[in-house]
Amino acid sequence: MAAKRPFSLATRLTFFISLATIIAFFAFTWIMIHSVKAHFEERDVHDLRQLSTTLETVLDHADYPQARRLEIVKNIIAGYANVFICLDDGQGNILFQSPNGPDLSHMLSTPGLAMQLRDGNVISWTDPQPRAMAHDNHPMETRAWRLIMLPLGKQADGKPAYHLLMALSIDFHLHYINELKAKLISAASIISLLIIAIVLFVVYQGHKPIRQISRQIQNITSRDLDVRLDPQAVPVELERLALSFNHMLERIEDVFTRQSNFSADIAHEIRTPITNLVTQTEIALSQSRSPQELEEVLYSNLEGVLADVADG
Repeated sequence: MAAKRPFSLATRLTFFISLATIIAFFAFTWIMIHSVKAHFEERDVHDLRQLSTTLETVLDHADYPQARRLEIVKNIIAGYANVFICLDDGQGNILFQSPNGPDLSHMLSTPGLAMQLRDGNVISWTDPQPRAMAHDNHPMETRAWRLIMLPLGKQADGKPAYHLLMALSIDFHLHYINELKAKLISAASIISLLIIAIVLFVVYQGHKPIRQISRQIQNITSRDLDVRLDPQAVPVELERLALSFNHMLERIEDVFTRQSNFSADIAHEIRTPITNLVTQTEIALSQSRSPQELEEVLYSNLEGVLADVADG
C-alpha cells in the first residue's frame, strides 16, 4: 500500500496561519462579549444600590408615618419602568410590592433562591411567565431579570429594619449582547475569509523562489552539467539547498567526465589491434590459399589481436 502523500507546504502554512488568526478573532469576540456582560452587570448593581440608598433615606425618615413613606417609595419606583421591588419589614411580612411585575414575594418563599438572595448574591433569573413591557417606547417581551436583596436600616437589636428585593429587567441588555455577538461573529468570519485569501496569496508569493529554483533545476540536462545555481541569488533558507545541488552536479559531472575518458581510452586501445587484424587479413586474402589455410591464418590473426588487447 502506497504511503499517504503529505500535505503541501502551502496548505500547511495556510491552515496553521488561518487557524491561529481565526482562534485569535473568536477569542477577541469572547473577551468582548464577556467584558460587555460584566460591564452591564456592574452598572446594573451600581444603579440598584443607588436606588436602594434613596429608598433607605425615605424609609428612615421618622417624621413621616409608615403609610406616607411607603407612598413615597411607590412614587419613586413608578419612575423606573424596568425596576420592581418587594419590601418586607425584616420579619418576612410584605409591606410593598411593585404591581405588574414578577412575583418577587414568591421568590422569598423559595428556600434555595431566598438563601442566595439573603447572602447578598446577584442572581440572573428567568421568569417562566414573560411579560410584555416597553423599553424606549419599543414593546419587548420581558423574561430575564437581575435580582439583588439588600438590608435597609437597623432595628434596636442591630437587625435590618427592612429587606429590599430588587428586580431589574435585563432583556434589553441580552438583546444588545446577542446582536453584538452576531455582528462580531459575522465580522470575524468575513475577516477570517479575507485573511485566508491573503495568506494564500502571501504563501504563493513566498514560494516564488522555490518555483524559480525548481525551473532552473528542471532545465539542466546532461549537456549543461557545468551550470551552477547561484547561492547568493536565493533566499537564505534555500542557500544550503543550492549549495548541496551544486555539489551533486559536480559529482555527476565528474562521473560523466570519467566515463567519457574511459570510452576514449577503450577506443584508442582497440583501434590498433583491429587495424592490424584488418591488414593481416587483407595480406592473407591476397594470396591463393586453401580454405583450411585461410581458416588457420584468420584464427592466428584473431588470437594475436586478443593477445594485444589483453596485454594493453
